[in-house]
Amino acid sequence: MSGLDNADLLRMVSWLHQYNAQIAENEEGACIEEFEEAVEELMGQYTVQMERQTAEWLVTIEERESELFKDGEGKFVTRDPEDMLTLVNALVSVARDQLPPPLACRAIMAIVGELKNAQMRAEVGLEEGWKDMDVEKICAVVNDSFRMQDKCEELVDEVGNVGKESQELEDLMDNLCVGYVELAVLATKLAAGNIMTDLKEPYLDLVFTVKWEEGEELVAISTRTMLDWFGDLNDWLPEYFFSKLVRECYEQTVKAYIEAIFKRKKSFADTSRAAQHLVNDRIRILELFGEGDYHERLFAAGLREEGCVEKQLSVLTNVSKVLLAPYVYDCKAEITELLIEFGAVGKDAVFGIVAMRKGNTKESLKEWKSVVAGLQEGIGGRANEVNSKFDLPFRIKDEVKAMASEGVGGEEGVGGLNPFGSNSNPFGSSNGVDMATNMREGLMNMKSKMTMTPAKKK
Repeated sequence: MSGLDNADLLRMVSWLHQYNAQIAENEEGACIEEFEEAVEELMGQYTVQMERQTAEWLVTIEERESELFKDGEGKFVTRDPEDMLTLVNALVSVARDQLPPPLACRAIMAIVGELKNAQMRAEVGLEEGWKDMDVEKICAVVNDSFRMQDKCEELVDEVGNVGKESQELEDLMDNLCVGYVELAVLATKLAAGNIMTDLKEPYLDLVFTVKWEEGEELVAISTRTMLDWFGDLNDWLPEYFFSKLVRECYEQTVKAYIEAIFKRKKSFADTSRAAQHLVNDRIRILELFGEGDYHERLFAAGLREEGCVEKQLSVLTNVSKVLLAPYVYDCKAEITELLIEFGAVGKDAVFGIVAMRKGNTKESLKEWKSVVAGLQEGIGGRANEVNSKFDLPFRIKDEVKAMASEGVGGEEGVGGLNPFGSNSNPFGSSNGVDMATNMREGLMNMKSKMTMTPAKKK
């Protein structure tokens, strides 16, 4: 059998299956068991050869240098979807025309399975290589994936009644269509990530540094750059995916800004001026995302709650008010909102902000500590869980928290600037030495239980 080509294998399978079907239909005796066994063996051989050949053809398309061009609507695409589906449709047609439905169903499942494998390879390749890709190329992945989804829907119609012979084939086809939509969504997110990577290091990461404190408009530069990109991307992407990209850029901007706040390790030279910069930055972000077309895009992407953009940016307002408040009692409402927002690390967040205020005294810090502790106690169940949206220097790592809950060791301690002294531990311990000891023991136990693996290459 290994010397037969796929056409010969199909003819033999079809003849042997048809022979036994005629015997059964005309009640001319028992079906020939050897023929049934031969059909199974031949189908196995055909499937193996067809899968290998299909995979080779698909990989050839994947590995070639595909030309990037704009379609009639101005969107970047390649010819890959057309070439892949032309191949798959031809193979499906042969199987459907030359095999009876139950056997055709098996053959088509193998073909669709290879297309699913190609989809998975595309996803892995995108995740590993997006940082080295131009935004235009990632947009082509979005558009090609979206078009592949449409073409796979057409393939479902092409399969026709054969698919009704097997729920498994129907499920596989549905999974393939959903997978291409998910691939397009992933590519959209990574296109936004590509843009934000270029903005993060030179601009957003420098928020709350000396450059920012001295008046360099880092956020204004970032939002103007995003505005330029959005003008092009609105033409390059379908509306649905463009809306998702705008939302991703907005959320990554807020995330980068808040993370930058808590990287600062010392007090400001001029607290009032820093607070004003914070207010100005909030205004710049709102100018881009809080109204007009891009606010509508956020709405289309799921941010539909009234005032949701302003609400997410309320952290910036609360931080500025904590910085400016003459006394802790003047900003109790803002502190409460920060404690709720940052949940289990809420005290650390507030303490870190207080540490940036110029002119702190032991007496004032003692008062801040007492009021914040009282407000934290009064929040109760309103506090969020560990806020994993932000990579804060004092965030409780999930694995350490899990180890602690199992009695392996203490929770991770406080990072960054702590103006309340080494004995202050927002996680409950009253002794700084005990806290440090528990933390070291917990980390040592954790390391001994973990298998170290190399980081995934991006």
